[in-house]
Amino acid sequence: MKPFLTCLAAPLLFIGPACAETDWPALFRKAVTPDFGTGQVVAYDKTYTSITGVKALKIHYDGSAATPETRVRLLWIRDDLKEHQDKILESIREGEDDEIWCDGRTNEVKGDVKLASETDDHAVFTYQPTDPEDANARKVMENSTATVTVDKKTGQIQKAEFKLNKPVKPLPVAKVLSFRMEADCQASSIGRPYLKSVLTDMELSIMFKKDKDQKIEIIENLTFPGLSKD
Repeated sequence: MKPFLTCLAAPLLFIGPACAETDWPALFRKAVTPDFGTGQVVAYDKTYTSITGVKALKIHYDGSAATPETRVRLLWIRDDLKEHQDKILESIREGEDDEIWCDGRTNEVKGDVKLASETDDHAVFTYQPTDPEDANARKVMENSTATVTVDKKTGQIQKAEFKLNKPVKPLPVAKVLSFRMEADCQASSIGRPYLKSVLTDMELSIMFKKDKDQKIEIIENLTFPGLSKD
């Protein structure tokens, strides 16, 4: 799970964020900057459901496995999807990785960071997001508004939301009519916050035919195969 939006793939070298990190509020900067090092190898189960909660399939990911086939294994799939399971697994294997973290996303912030609201316990920030790896996804993200909720006590992101401000055409044959992504973050056993659940709700027009991408991804049983048990 690379940058938050990975559904419109076309890699392009990223030049860099337009807004200097020194301009960011201190609490926001702490929340998006990784404080646990990088490169953790992880393993987890992930369930895919509809946005109404109907289960579609469940996979197991193991970042320490040697091949794509062993890194992502199918645990369960709904009967009506079984005839398409090879294609579904191929698509999942292309995008699934160890990058499941809510922090470490400083290069996904482009516009100014603003404090939208604040309580004794939480602060809510808004900014213009970008995508450092994907030119087509970048067109969607840079026409969106990101909202993140940070826990003042832990200094970690609790929730993140991305919402498209207006329809955008990332490809000549594709138009994104609406897009919303909501992520809930939770501290892992090592303390680093990960994407516990991600809801995606996107409506597209492809070759003048409307389509929807609506799903919830839920991570469970997160472990760290590379860490010593001593």
